[in-house]
Amino acid sequence: MGARWRMVLLLALVVAVTLARNPGGNNKKKRRGSNRSDKEYRNAFSRCERAAPCDSLDAYEIPKCALKCVSTSCYEQVYGEDELEPGELDHMRRKSFKDCFRAQPANVTAQVDLPPPPPSRKHRRRS
Repeated sequence: MGARWRMVLLLALVVAVTLARNPGGNNKKKRRGSNRSDKEYRNAFSRCERAAPCDSLDAYEIPKCALKCVSTSCYEQVYGEDELEPGELDHMRRKSFKDCFRAQPANVTAQVDLPPPPPSRKHRRRS
């Protein structure tokens, strides 16, 4: 009987560890970019990077220009007092900028005529 109890305890331990690691039973990975607002931000940012005047700047000046292009009001709100320096990366303020962008209506954030985004590879049909 001692061996039987050990097996029961081992099985109970395996079940407890499995449930602790995955309590919901849903082990699907969250897909990056599944949030529509995040896709809109990335599309607007990449289009602004390719639009005038940002496309003619040095590489380290493009992010600041693209952020201003995406939303001047959000740029002023987040970076107004302490603007980005060329080449500076500030992830905390970038997150605040994205939150501001998402909170604005779509017609407010489209401030320039932007070229369309490049076609996605996912949706191309073979001929």
